[in-house]
Amino acid sequence: MTNFPDRRLTFLLVHGAWHQSSCWAPLQAALAENGWRSGTVDLPSSGDQSTPNAGMYDDAVAIEEALQRVADVALLAWVLPADTMCVV
Repeated sequence: MTNFPDRRLTFLLVHGAWHQSSCWAPLQAALAENGWRSGTVDLPSSGDQSTPNAGMYDDAVAIEEALQRVADVALLAWVLPADTMCVV
């Protein structure tokens, strides 16, 4: 049997419409308690950080930029970003 190094993924958590990345705080705490890394991204088109006229493609750019900062990532999107994932 081959021994594999412990290469745990980093979870990139992407919130849905009308939310902010802070909605993931409870999940991030649970992941951290179990030794998992996580990060979040705020979408320009949603929540208090809303940018006038921002849309799906602006969100895709924000997600792509966040993905470039981490290796071995699992992307978890909640409702609205699922459509955006097709663009990323």
